[in-house]
Amino acid sequence: MNRRIAATAVAALALAVVPATTASAYEAIDFSSTLSATSFSAGSPFNYVVDGPLYNDKITASVTSTSVVTSAISIAGTSSLAKATDAAGDATFNITLAAAGSYTITAVDAEGTVINTQTIAVGSAATSTGAASGAATLPVTGSSPLPLTIGAGALAAAGLGAFFFAKRRRAALNA
Repeated sequence: MNRRIAATAVAALALAVVPATTASAYEAIDFSSTLSATSFSAGSPFNYVVDGPLYNDKITASVTSTSVVTSAISIAGTSSLAKATDAAGDATFNITLAAAGSYTITAVDAEGTVINTQTIAVGSAATSTGAASGAATLPVTGSSPLPLTIGAGALAAAGLGAFFFAKRRRAALNA
């Protein structure tokens, strides 16, 4: 009888802990981007290559700036451009920024999810002191197994406590 109860308790504990550790083993794929230049000057074109998800057939790149007018931004004549991806899920955008300032380049997949963001500083044509910074901006996914493990341990302890309480009570009634 005690072996069955112990086996049931161990099985219940295993069922409570295993899904939590399995869910936390999931890792999101990082989507990266590269810029063809390390410094940027006004009027000089550069390429923005986005390594997107394989299942995606289109990536849209948008360039925005709070300090520069939209007419100074050009990705094939506009400030936002959607392009079909290649077999690897990549898309290349040729971008020209006509004025010095700070710009944010955002890549969005076909479903509208932001998959990459880059912030660049464009210097004047004479100084060419612009620089790039940024990384993929993905949400954190998965779960932390600690709360579930603590909860499972508390339930197991409560079950064992109830078992021993009932066993002691039964022994007292039989005596």
